[in-house]
Amino acid sequence: MLETSKFTSCYAGLGTTNMHRASSLAALALLTATLLSGCTAESDPVLRLAFTQPDDALEPAKHPERLAEAIEAATGRQTELYLVENTELALQAVESGQADAAFVDAGAGWFAWKRFGLEAVASSLESDGRPNYVASAWVLASSSYESMEDLRGADSCHTGLMKSAGTFMPLGWLVRNGLVEPVGPDEVTSIEPTLDAFFGTVRIPPSDSDPYGNYKGALRCLSEGKGAVAFGKDTTPTTFCRADAPDRPEWCLPPGQYRELQQFGRVPGHPVMVGDIPTAKRDDLVRGLTGLSGTPEGQAVLQGVLGTKGVVAVDSSEAHLGDYAENIQHVPGMTTYVQGQVNK
Repeated sequence: MLETSKFTSCYAGLGTTNMHRASSLAALALLTATLLSGCTAESDPVLRLAFTQPDDALEPAKHPERLAEAIEAATGRQTELYLVENTELALQAVESGQADAAFVDAGAGWFAWKRFGLEAVASSLESDGRPNYVASAWVLASSSYESMEDLRGADSCHTGLMKSAGTFMPLGWLVRNGLVEPVGPDEVTSIEPTLDAFFGTVRIPPSDSDPYGNYKGALRCLSEGKGAVAFGKDTTPTTFCRADAPDRPEWCLPPGQYRELQQFGRVPGHPVMVGDIPTAKRDDLVRGLTGLSGTPEGQAVLQGVLGTKGVVAVDSSEAHLGDYAENIQHVPGMTTYVQGQVNK
């Protein structure tokens, strides 16, 4: 079992409270001081996992300590938590060598790849077992649309405003391919005006709970004729509208009546980001994480802490984040938006 004292063994003299709850500037000073003191990834065999400080009321099953314990048990390598206030500090800790890995979402992973040069070495799995999914545009099979350009002026159905498959990937693709120019300043407030400049009525639900929110809602919007195109995953129609789909909605059309018009690229699962750490340590991290996917006990830990039943190794940040980066970087204000999300 991991002991609390182990979480601060590398930071003697720094103070647990200061390390865990420091402001961004103070935390950076601590990182620099500790790095200079000689506790580096190259000389230290301990595997340190950067996580945001868990809330005192967090359910036991979700506490990141469970993941550290499971990896240590699987690999035999001492594994500790490096607790910080927010995701940006976790990524800074990895970049500076004070932590070995950070567990982040796709947007933060892309940001860390571009800003810090970190690499993705593992990824959480989607519900269908893939480490990513493909963002796609769906139209009715009976429609005459043959390309995205044909949709100019047509009504569109989106999963939500700040959504990868529903907005970021198709909009980035349109801008990247010269079909629309960003409208307004380089801020996320320009996303809706830019969509309006290409489509007719842009239907963006206010929340996932809206009847037309998320993947199911966007497909419903298309099915009921409220829009000519629905943006979602490459699996959206078969997930919700196949004959044996659980709780198949009454508005569903037969899957054959939907046609995939365009794929925009892969949206990655949540990546595990590392910096320049020894190969043996990296291998143990990946081996420990992927090994948990093979047992019910390990899957329970992954589900509780990371929200997935499986983790797989990925070749590199280019392979895992490449498609996503190619499109998302063209969305107005995206770099500023992701940095703001990371700073929370």
